[in-house]
Amino acid sequence: MSSGSCDSDCQPNGSKTKIHSDEARYVWTIEDFDFHEAKGERLFSPPFSSVKNNQVKWYLELYPNGKTDAKDSVSLFIRLNKLSSFENSKKIFAKATFLILNSENEEEAERSFDTVKEFSHPDIKKIGLGFKEFVKKDEKFRNKLLLNNTLTIRCEVKFSDMNNITSSPHQRDIDIEMPE
Repeated sequence: MSSGSCDSDCQPNGSKTKIHSDEARYVWTIEDFDFHEAKGERLFSPPFSSVKNNQVKWYLELYPNGKTDAKDSVSLFIRLNKLSSFENSKKIFAKATFLILNSENEEEAERSFDTVKEFSHPDIKKIGLGFKEFVKKDEKFRNKLLLNNTLTIRCEVKFSDMNNITSSPHQRDIDIEMPE
């Protein structure tokens, strides 16, 4: 019998690999949005981390008038602020979801990434994950998303240094129903 094959009396062997990751969630409320919009300066949230691990800190960067060629939009990015517990790995991998919440904390708009972004040294703070055109500043934005001149954003970021990976052998249980 060749490696990796079975006869009719055996089940294939396999293994299970798990990448241990962490998740941070943060709600950022920006009051007096029109004031920040008029100034045209970018805004930075306070640093935040996950509940389980405060060694990895993130912050949000928002451009009320868009970044570069996206002047009719709000631009939003997440950046890595501190990487203490991952210093040995020199890299962290992350994906994020951004949501705009209404006054009842219900989700009104959502943008997320389907791919994972690598944050690596030495330019870790220069790397961002986000959207130059997070949301258009149109009538819907002014009347539904920007309530009482306040913008509320929720960010969810899932991350791993890819060094904390466990693999364990296991046998797969296969249940096959045979027609009578």
